[in-house]
Amino acid sequence: MKGTQQPMSYDDIESFLGGGGPALKFPTKGTWWTLTLTAEPEMQPQTDFDTGEPLHWPDGKPRMQMVLHGEIPEDERDDADDDGERRLFVKSGLVKAVRAAVREAKVKTLEVGGTLRIGYVKDGPKPARGYAPKVYEAHWTPPAPQPKADVAEFLGGGEDEAVTPASKPGRIAREVAAAKKNVRAKAAVAAAVADDDEPPF
Repeated sequence: MKGTQQPMSYDDIESFLGGGGPALKFPTKGTWWTLTLTAEPEMQPQTDFDTGEPLHWPDGKPRMQMVLHGEIPEDERDDADDDGERRLFVKSGLVKAVRAAVREAKVKTLEVGGTLRIGYVKDGPKPARGYAPKVYEAHWTPPAPQPKADVAEFLGGGEDEAVTPASKPGRIAREVAAAKKNVRAKAAVAAAVADDDEPPF
């Protein structure tokens, strides 16, 4: 007798239809993932597990979640055919953990190129009805700052750039320069003549 197949969640269906990589799961305590962001975080409404319909708070406002798109390292992938693309749906207990990670890193947001290390570390107090909530721990490493462009490179200069030779003077400029030179030469001759006419000391 075949076992009963579990119904696919809305997130799994979206992934199957090309909506993104598989969602990261935390089935047991001690499960950790390392996700390097490859796209800007996006906000989406939370959906019902069975129907896929958007969920709302009692006041009518939609329950939102943050979706992180990223890539996990090779040692966390399923097999050689796994491209490492994953999504993390930040909601419920994950929100508190990610907020704490951002504050700890002294940044205001999550950026592409940064890495989120997150894990299911323990269970919270069990309520009167339902299951004990999962407690997560997260650490955020911002992307390395990009070096600022050098001013010379920004302006198009550089040591390797060929120097443009100065243009040769035109005909009029050459004639003016020649005339000035001629005047200076005549003045020098006149001064020499005047010196010869002066009496000796």
